[in-house]
Amino acid sequence: MNKNIYLGDYQTELEIMKFPGGEFHPQLNFKEFQGYNSVNITTRLNSGDDLLKLVTVTNALRNIGIKNISLRCMYFPGGQQDRVANKGEALTSKVYADLINSQAYTRVVIADNHSDVLPALINNCEI
Repeated sequence: MNKNIYLGDYQTELEIMKFPGGEFHPQLNFKEFQGYNSVNITTRLNSGDDLLKLVTVTNALRNIGIKNISLRCMYFPGGQQDRVANKGEALTSKVYADLINSQAYTRVVIADNHSDVLPALINNCEI
């Protein structure tokens, strides 16, 4: 069975606390996930904070035994910085893609990609 969750301003399945130092601490309502073996996360990654929320929620899901997690990103940060134009610049799209790849999502759907570079960098990516 699949469960769909949305990481946005309103969610009933989880609470994301923020410690005084700025660290995110997601707490899942475990009962909301009983009987599910797959979760589909939909989010809009507007900032680095949103990316950290996503990976900490993913970790919390894995900690309760969810093995198959799919991700749908309505916006992906760093997508426009898809090449190094000048010496000393970061390849931001690769940095973010590496963080996403480290989560081993079953499927990653990007709704708004800037170029063909981002889908090439992300494992199991669809546009």
